[in-house]
Amino acid sequence: MTITLTHSVAISLSIAALPAIAQEPTNLNAAIAYYAFRDLEAMPILRNRSIEVGDVMTLNRYEEVISGADRCYPSLQTKREQQNGEDSVRNYTMWSSIDVIAEISGGAKVKKIVNADASLTGSLNDRAAINFSNVIGILPSPDIQALFPENVEKTDTCKPVLEVIASPRYNNLLVTRVYQGSVSVGFAFLVDGGANISASTGRLGKALADVNAEISVEGNLTTISLNEWTNGVIAVQSSRIDRDKLAEAWILMNENPETIAELESLIGQYLGEEDPGFRQELSWGIRSFMEKIGWFGKDIDEMRRNIFMGEKAEEYTTNDIPDEHWRAAAAVASALIIQNAE
Repeated sequence: MTITLTHSVAISLSIAALPAIAQEPTNLNAAIAYYAFRDLEAMPILRNRSIEVGDVMTLNRYEEVISGADRCYPSLQTKREQQNGEDSVRNYTMWSSIDVIAEISGGAKVKKIVNADASLTGSLNDRAAINFSNVIGILPSPDIQALFPENVEKTDTCKPVLEVIASPRYNNLLVTRVYQGSVSVGFAFLVDGGANISASTGRLGKALADVNAEISVEGNLTTISLNEWTNGVIAVQSSRIDRDKLAEAWILMNENPETIAELESLIGQYLGEEDPGFRQELSWGIRSFMEKIGWFGKDIDEMRRNIFMGEKAEEYTTNDIPDEHWRAAAAVASALIIQNAE
């Protein structure tokens, strides 16, 4: 079964070959933070794309793995998340702008081609996109008990694992689930069933033949990918969370969905805006909003530590937490990344 999730939030992204540890651009971090909190209900991974179930990681600058599952759980088996006996695969589209996509893909040709063809410019409004595809959760098999202390091997070198299992350790987290998938940047066309794909889709594909564009069709979604990395880790979960810390963003926004929508709108406009002057104004608007709720100057690592690695973190299930708390955290997490980049 495929779960398709689509939101009209404009996010920009830079794609590179999949590294173990990398310094990635601000807008990639903003996109992943929003997606991870809101839709995966998990902690966004912003630097280390090779984390595995059973790793103990820390939130230092590089999201370092301090005890690897391959050493401490060498017999660990994992499985893909399923629903009704089928893999729970998620696909998620974030709409952006042509300018942003041209910048992300590193292809000045893309912008030049679109500018040179008025019919393409008109048909591509709101079609530039970042696509998270084939995102799936990987978890211990047969269940969480596979990570219990009795299954830890080489206990002399796996002390961090045993410490995290025994009680929360601020800054350390035992990974109990990872979400991985592919991210591509380019254009996306949603077509009603039975309708013909826009002629401009084919025209753009032909025009981009010399910039390694790839056209694919799945259901009613046609994508033109300009760049992609595959099977990178996007987010992780642990079996513990500080629900009060997660709820802080919701409380600070006065438990008001309209206030969350205001911040989401600012973020979407900022990341999709092509005019530098207006983009700066939107940046000031985000900063002003964060000052209003008392979070200006904080950073995303502090937020993640407090929620997922705090000493008051407790066992939980996602059913314990209202969706509004994740949504508010998603908006604030993206805003933290944006404000600290300016």
